[in-house]
Parts: sequence; structure tokens; C-alpha cells
Amino acid sequence: MMSRSNILKNPLLLFLSLFIFLSLSGCGSKYYFEPKEEEIKGKISFNDSIPSPIVSLVRDGATLKNGQFITKYSEIPNVYLPKDARYLNQTEDYYLASAYQSLLLINKEDHTQTSIAFDNTPISASMYGQLIAVIFDNNTFALYDLNKSQITYKQDSTLAPTNNTLIAAPYFLNDIVVIPTLDGKLVIIDKNNMQMIRNIVVNGDKYFNNVIFLEAIGNRMVAATPKRIISVSPSVINTFNANIKDILFFEDRIFI
Repeated sequence: MMSRSNILKNPLLLFLSLFIFLSLSGCGSKYYFEPKEEEIKGKISFNDSIPSPIVSLVRDGATLKNGQFITKYSEIPNVYLPKDARYLNQTEDYYLASAYQSLLLINKEDHTQTSIAFDNTPISASMYGQLIAVIFDNNTFALYDLNKSQITYKQDSTLAPTNNTLIAAPYFLNDIVVIPTLDGKLVIIDKNNMQMIRNIVVNGDKYFNNVIFLEAIGNRMVAATPKRIISVSPSVINTFNANIKDILFFEDRIFI
């Protein structure tokens, strides 16, 4: 039998060992956040304005009418996207944007742009090294190798006619890539052999059911649709149903 310590050290084994028990999951403890007055310190004020109106929102930022964008770190770089392009995400070296049926990689240092053509419009993307995970508007997703200039994995999913604008980005975790789909699933891909390991249903509603949040801290991964949150840790899997606008995952707590 695989020891618990070995499972904790390998995220792939963690998913394989835990998700098979998803049907046994229950609700975790729920607490309402009621801070004491003496615990509230300081204040935040903002008297400035953004240079242009917001025309598009995604999980990790926003696009402005003038072509600039706001990153998830509240930065507005001195970079202008082409007309009708939309900001999606960023890495240490690149900004990622969607331009119709192309994905744009904008180098942060010299602002040079690399365009990667696809058959559909990218609406969410993440990049790790030379591997790019892209989710398209028809709920197809693909893994693209920048070194090879080709798609190394692609999978079609059920069409999702309506979506929440907070579309979660794919998540790279050691040897796996977790793809949050538009129909409320997490598809787990082994990026070493480009094979699907698991297909997890977070929620099965037909409309506005895309995964809006996906993040891992330590040995816990949290994902959410507008109707359900799932929390996976080495010791327990919890689900919680609610009408969810957004969530914050911080250390060992989830704020809804």
C-alpha cells in the first residue's frame, strides 16, 4: 500500500487517490466572518481614475477601451493591445491576450508580440515554461508546445451556451495540468505523457456553470462554479453549495 507521506509528496498520486472518493465528500464547517471592531485597523482610499473605461473582464484582469489592461496585481502596464484583443493572463516573461482566433504572447521586456493561430477564440490561458494551456469559446481546450510550435494535446467538451465572465485559468501543478472547463468540470492532464488522468465534475448545471475559481495552496486545491465549491486536501474532500459571486482562498480558509 502507498504510504500517506508518499502521496503527499506527489500531487498526481494525491488526485488519483482522493478523487475516487468524491462521492463520500461532505460539507465542511461554515463560519460567518464577523470581525471585532478593535481588529479592524487602517483604511484604504483611492482618488485616482483608470485611463480608459473597462470593456472586458476575466478572472485575472481587465481590458480597457484604449487597449491597455489591468493585471491581477492591479498594474496597468505601458502596453497596448491590438484592436479588439482582450487581456487574459500573465507569466513572469509574457502577457497573454486573445485576438479572435489567435493567442498573443507579449514579451514584457521589449513588447514584441508572438501570435499563435487556432481554430477557435481563446478565452482563458496559462503558460508554464514553453507549454501553454488554452481554453476556447466552444469549450475545447488544448496544450500547445511553443518550442515545437504545435498542439500536443486537445480535447473537445460539451458546448456551454452561457458563462460567468470570471472564467478560471488552467493551473500547472508539477507534473499535471488542471483544466477548468466551461461546463463545470476539472480535467487533469499528465503533461509528461500528454494523457488525461481524471475528469472531475464540480457541478452539473447547464447554464452559467463554468469554473470561476481554481487555486492550490500547499496540499489543498480549491475550485468553484457559481453554484458549488470543492475543496480537496490529503485528509478530506469537502463540497459546499451556495449562490457564489466570488471567493478568496487564504491559507486554511475560504471566504465566500
